[in-house]
Amino acid sequence: MNRKTFLKSSLLGAGAGLMFQMPFTGHHVPAAAVWESFAKAPESGTYDVIIAGGSFAGLSAAMGLGRCMRSTLMIDSGLPRNRMSPTANNLFSRDGENPREIAATVHGQLRQYQEFLQMKNGEIVSATKTENGFAVQTADGGQYEARFLVLATGLHDELLTGIEGLEELWGNGIYHCPYCHGWENRNRKTALISQGASRVAMASTLANWTNDITVFTQGEQVDFPDEVLEMLHRNGIRLKNETIYRIKGTPGDLLIHTVESAQPHAFETCYAPGTMRHHTKLAEDLGCELSGRGAVQVNDTYETSVPGVLAIGDLCSRSNGQVIHAAYSGTVSAVRVNLAFLQERFR
Repeated sequence: MNRKTFLKSSLLGAGAGLMFQMPFTGHHVPAAAVWESFAKAPESGTYDVIIAGGSFAGLSAAMGLGRCMRSTLMIDSGLPRNRMSPTANNLFSRDGENPREIAATVHGQLRQYQEFLQMKNGEIVSATKTENGFAVQTADGGQYEARFLVLATGLHDELLTGIEGLEELWGNGIYHCPYCHGWENRNRKTALISQGASRVAMASTLANWTNDITVFTQGEQVDFPDEVLEMLHRNGIRLKNETIYRIKGTPGDLLIHTVESAQPHAFETCYAPGTMRHHTKLAEDLGCELSGRGAVQVNDTYETSVPGVLAIGDLCSRSNGQVIHAAYSGTVSAVRVNLAFLQERFR
């Protein structure tokens, strides 16, 4: 891999669509606890719209549809992707606030739309096309129908395996994305856990916030020509062909243990990007077209290739992983659905 190829494979050449694929994070609050003031959804029913998923994108869509007086059912398991750290960062007007508190505020605001909005704590296990729209079934046997289906089920992260302490420190000492957490960890001694040359390239983005970066290749030999090694060294990036098996400590004070070293390495922060997966296969089961990177392909109003199905938030091809985009996509989808009803009414 020469210098040109390295830069092309790094986030510097990937564009915004790859720069922001990781989530903001926040602790889990059971859905039942924040929905207790809402009337419990019946075991069956017909609605204008069903929203699958109730994190920031789904909540935003629910608000927009409630304001448009469209009968809406939102079904959510209460396990958002953004559940592991105490702050939501880089969020306009709410920067650094606790995601639980933000979500609780939204739930409180949604109460005024209860005439049109119902919520159900659960998971959709199947969705099928019907003559008049869509039918979904939940894990507890509930059956619901709607003219439109909005998918806001998001993604989840498969963490690197074989590293003790990684899951416990995820989002609170070990992070996924410098655009989410780089400011809070600026100028810190930083470790990046890599698996192959493509992950090494992420260090070029981390260099925006710190000039003290050590990349652990997990025992995989990465052969770079001298020009690439010199470029990395010039930007404060070092490579260690060592395998991490344990990380201990607290945010700002981490000890990284490797197979090859008798003594642990001390760092102040660590990045360990995992692999993103869809929470459900609803989009695939419905026949929605996927993009090259596996996201649900949508147009500029978040409509999928299947008429009547919209996809918003991290799930869709327009996502940049930002909370503010998730909220935006929910608002746009609500407007698009409402316009579809108006067009049918006046045609």
